[in-house]
Amino acid sequence: MGRARITLKQISNERSRKTTFLRRKTGLMKKISEFSKRCGGEHCLIMYDDNADGDVEAVTSPENPVEIHSMIQKYYETQLKKERPHKTYGIEEFFKNRKKMIEAEISKVHKQISSIKYPTWDPSFVTWKRIN
Repeated sequence: MGRARITLKQISNERSRKTTFLRRKTGLMKKISEFSKRCGGEHCLIMYDDNADGDVEAVTSPENPVEIHSMIQKYYETQLKKERPHKTYGIEEFFKNRKKMIEAEISKVHKQISSIKYPTWDPSFVTWKRIN
């Protein structure tokens, strides 16, 4: 059996909201560091927290900004490798591709016309009911 659904809403009391945020932040930091230690992987967590002055600052795990930048750089490099460069077409390839597209459209229209002219399903079958 699962839990009942709860509706998420902002905690109205500011003091309890801040203490709840701090508890959840430390719990999340602990979980992500344990996860990376047990699985042997790198982790990077960036969370924004507003301090007492009303300024917003980033809280990171790991705290060393050099490690964070290197992880982000690795991520972007892997994403760039996944992207394929755009293929350049010559005028001849363009027209061959266009011809194939038009022929496909024509064959689709021919199929629609033949299905209208020669229907394979008789409408009288629709009212027939199966008796068990």
